[in-house]
Order: sequence, then structure tokens, then C-alpha cells
Amino acid sequence: SGRPAQVATASAALRFLADASDVEHWHHAAWRRLPDLAHARVGGALVEVEGKLYATGGVDERSGEFFNDAECLVQGVSPEEASWRPVPWFKMPRALHAHTCIALPTLAYRGSPPDIEDFCTPNGVGT
Repeated sequence: SGRPAQVATASAALRFLADASDVEHWHHAAWRRLPDLAHARVGGALVEVEGKLYATGGVDERSGEFFNDAECLVQGVSPEEASWRPVPWFKMPRALHAHTCIALPTLAYRGSPPDIEDFCTPNGVGT
């Protein structure tokens, strides 16, 4: 892509300034610079899960390396202390770029949540 090396790991986020219910101003927003990522993640995806921002997958255009991992934005006491940290438990089955992540709402259960295998049965949760 011809992207300069100094911006290969750059990241930014768009924050909406008004509430979504504000019909006249819902679209007012501002960009803010985030700390550099540990890896260049062209075509990576960003997703917010329970208030934390994750960057997944992507490819480093210079080395050609594809990533199947994730980084999480860890806030510091001040904005200058924020940083992206590896997420050791997150591994995609294959390295991807140009993909999408979607966060689903947390489901409430009475008692213990079902085992993950229960979600793979033909009838949904349980048998």
C-alpha cells in the first residue's frame, strides 16, 4: 500500500459525542489517537467487549506475516500510560485479515451457564 513505516502500527478511534437518541446531533464525533499496536494490523478488526477494545488479526504489509492473535487496549492512569497488550487466551483457528468481529451481549443464566458443547447441539442450548 505504500504506507510509511512510522504509521504501520498507528491506531485511532472515533468517539460519538452525543447520545444516539439525540436526533439532531447523533452524528457529532471526534477522532482520538490511540497508542501504537504491537503489530502492524492492516485489515485487522476492532471490537469492544464489555468496555474493552480488542484488535484482532490483520497482516504486516512489510513482512507479509498474518496474525491470528489479539491485543487489548489497557488504559493507564493517564492517556499517555495506555498501551496495547497481547491477549494470551485469544487465538483464531487461522490468521485472518479483512474480517469482522461482533460482540454479542452477555446472556444471563439461572445457575451455572451451559457448557460450550451445548451450543453445538441441533436444538440449541441443551438437548
